[in-house]
Amino acid sequence: YFNKLISILDSDEKQALVNAQKTWIKERDLNSIFVSKMLDSKYSDMQGTMYRLMFVADEDRLLTPIVKDRALTLKIWYEYYKK
Repeated sequence: YFNKLISILDSDEKQALVNAQKTWIKERDLNSIFVSKMLDSKYSDMQGTMYRLMFVADEDRLLTPIVKDRALTLKIWYEYYKK
């Protein structure tokens, strides 16, 4: 939806969206670092391959809503702008 949206914007709107997206990416990355550190603490005393799988599953569960929310926001903006 980012590409769809940017394709219908004027140059000022495109720049504003690109800036917003860059800021969102930085925020997403900072959230990812926090979640990773939080899970490192939770799983620090655990050994074995099963715990690594649990770590990855927890990481996915904690970060997916952030990405999903952004994708849905971009979709809403695109659909609103199309009208």
